[in-house]
Parts: sequence; C-alpha cells; structure tokens
Amino acid sequence: MLEAIPPRRYGFFFVCYIYAKGLLVLQKQVIVPTRDGIAHITENRTQRKMGGQKMTQEKKQWKWKVLLACLLVVLIAGAGVTYYFFSQKPSEGSKAITIEVVSDRDKFTSTDKYTTDQEFLGDFLIEKKIVQAENSDYGRFIVSAKDMKSDDANQYWWSVKVDGEMSATGMDTIPVTDGSVYTLTLEQGY
Repeated sequence: MLEAIPPRRYGFFFVCYIYAKGLLVLQKQVIVPTRDGIAHITENRTQRKMGGQKMTQEKKQWKWKVLLACLLVVLIAGAGVTYYFFSQKPSEGSKAITIEVVSDRDKFTSTDKYTTDQEFLGDFLIEKKIVQAENSDYGRFIVSAKDMKSDDANQYWWSVKVDGEMSATGMDTIPVTDGSVYTLTLEQGY
C-alpha cells in the first residue's frame, strides 16, 4: 500500500502529476463519537489498483477535478504573463497629443493640442487642470471637465475615448502615446 504524500512538501505541479498517475493516496479522517469520547479514525479514501484492475468511479471523478484545477491554474498564469508582456506600456519622453472635450448637454466642443512627458492620461489631465476627479475603489473618475460637471441625478457621466475607441480602463491606467487623440465626452444614461 502506498503512503499518503503531504502536498505541502512538494510543488503544486508535482502533486498534480503524481495524483493524475494514481500514485497519491488521499486520506480521510472520520470522527466517530464513542462512549469514552471522540475517536478519530483515518482511512484510505482511494488507492491505486494494481494488476490492470479498473479504477473506481470516485477516483476517476477526483482525477478529472484535479486535472481541471491544474489546467485552470496554468491558464490563469498564462493570461497574466500574456497581459504583462503584451499590454500597452506608456512611452517615455515628450509626446504630442490632442484632447477633445465634447458636451452635447452644454453645446460645447473643444480641441486642444498639448505636449507632455506624463506617462498616464489621468496625471496629465489633472496636471493641466482640464478635469477635476474624485477617488473611488477603482481609481480616480472624472467629475468635471472644462468646468462642466457630471450629474448623478440625471445620469450624466464622463467617458474617455482613445483614438475614437471607448477606453476599457479608467484615466489613471490609460498610457499617453505620441499622436493619440483623447476624447472626453459627457454621456447620459448608465
């Protein structure tokens, strides 16, 4: 009979491998109340079948669960590495950018060209006093641009577009790139 291998002593992928190969025996502790107190009984939950015998249905289910958990960990790690290496990074040095502010409610449109060394749009907009922002759990958000305020009661809010595409992130994580056009638009409706 194989002994149980404590997973903390080995690496995660090693434990996944030996479990998938059927070399790992999980143990289950059963608590049984007795007249003298509580008895702890440790019993083997699954064992490797020798001599080509079929694995139990329970072991097959656990094997798939462990393999799927390992695959999920690998996919999440791969997504993190991909994001780290392929996400757009801010460029250093002087950059020429265009800032457009559009408010249909106030019948206002402006287009201004700037040169900046800032790496992120949020820092630039605050530095030039183009916007006023408030902090939230998700970073800063625009409450006013060119003295035109958002209005929660009427569901007015400021959106940010980068080269005509709606930004998926807040202004603090939008990198400033040379030649880009950043449009701040007062939108209505959540």
